[in-house]
Amino acid sequence: ELARVGVPGARVGGGPHHVGRSEAWGRAQREAYERHHYHQPSDAYPPSPEAWDLTGAVEDAQLQLVIGLRVGNATALPAWNRGDEFEQARVSAPR
Repeated sequence: ELARVGVPGARVGGGPHHVGRSEAWGRAQREAYERHHYHQPSDAYPPSPEAWDLTGAVEDAQLQLVIGLRVGNATALPAWNRGDEFEQARVSAPR
């Protein structure tokens, strides 16, 4: 909704890339999870926090922090790519 009024945003999400694993392995893991666990009784974090690997979540949070800092500290406002559907909203937005 913010984009509709000219406010750009960034979305960070997981993907099939895992350190030390192939992209095919990552896709297979996601597909297996979605097929067997997504919105099922088994769709839960492991009970032991030691079993959680939040390395990727930490990296995503660090990336979001860097994006926020760079945008917040920039002298110019973020700009849309020419021809983007929300470009006109940004051009006409108050400064």
